[in-house]
Amino acid sequence: MNINDEVIIMMKELKIPAHPTPVGEMLTEEFLIPLEVSQEQLARAMGVSRKTVNELCVGRRSVTVETALLLLKVWLLA
Repeated sequence: MNINDEVIIMMKELKIPAHPTPVGEMLTEEFLIPLEVSQEQLARAMGVSRKTVNELCVGRRSVTVETALLLLKVWLLA
């Protein structure tokens, strides 16, 4: 058994998904929808364009350190 086989077995035992949840999906499903916050409202709170938030939500933009800090600031103050 090689290391890759061991990792796969551990992932199955711990029920770790082979493909992590995309950031945009998590942002939308875990925050925007339950809190009834629109992309436009989030963009305003972050001080970025609605296009930036939309691109995050649909997976066309990666989360940078700056974006992560802005999201943290917004959700901590919410």
